[in-house]
Amino acid sequence: SALETGFARVFRAINEQDFETARSLLPDLQRMTEQGQLLPDLDDVTQFGALADIYFTIGEQDAALVMWQKAMAAVERTGTWSSKEAQYVRYNYASLLARLDLTDQALTIAQALWADQKANGQHITAAGLDTGILIGQARLKRAEYIEAEQIFRELTATAERHDPKGDRLQTAANGLANTLTDMGQFDDALRYTRLASGLDTRFNDPNGENGLYARLRLALALERAGEFDEAQAVGAPVLERAQQILPPDHEITQWARRVLEKVARAQGRLLDANRYFFTNKVKQCLF
Repeated sequence: SALETGFARVFRAINEQDFETARSLLPDLQRMTEQGQLLPDLDDVTQFGALADIYFTIGEQDAALVMWQKAMAAVERTGTWSSKEAQYVRYNYASLLARLDLTDQALTIAQALWADQKANGQHITAAGLDTGILIGQARLKRAEYIEAEQIFRELTATAERHDPKGDRLQTAANGLANTLTDMGQFDDALRYTRLASGLDTRFNDPNGENGLYARLRLALALERAGEFDEAQAVGAPVLERAQQILPPDHEITQWARRVLEKVARAQGRLLDANRYFFTNKVKQCLF
């Protein structure tokens, strides 16, 4: 059928990174879906969700939002709020709303979803943890620190029990560390930064870019907690490695110098502190 051929052409274009071709084919697929034409074994909830995913992949966030809204309307018509397909739609719609800074709407949808997942015992699954993390991040973004701390503590404890080797424990621990840092509770934040950093370097090469970010977050947490010797021991190798593999103006390199500058000032090593400070200034002017 024209619908099947159209979707096949879109997926082929995306695999070939030919987003312009994909973009030109999507209006017809959207029109056919809106007219009730469906791929075999798909319902309108899933097909509108697929269109939303495609639009998002090619950078069309506004069009993706419209498709998620149509998928949500289809869920409401069928009343299948707790189905796997409906949960996928609800989470991704909320996630996109949050990305677009429509935080209130995102929270409303995510909280309703999480309540359903808790009622069904699904809050301990990967999907349930993802929903909770989305809510925690939205609370933190709105500076609702008490609520964010409560959610991230719950998520961290749940992930430690049910997903101790997964990246959701790392994300939850990072969220809790960030929340506690914003609340000025640096010692407690350090505990969860250590947890997240250890997981991060397990998942990533500690000497690669992602690993350096994790180690640098730990150095910053140590500096804020007043653990200056350890902050120096963690931060100095990060700067050395960053200078070897990253551009001179990369944020990791500059951030590492700022952390080491603060450590040096706290330890009374003013020559070192000034060296880090002025090196950053020179690099900012040159690049």
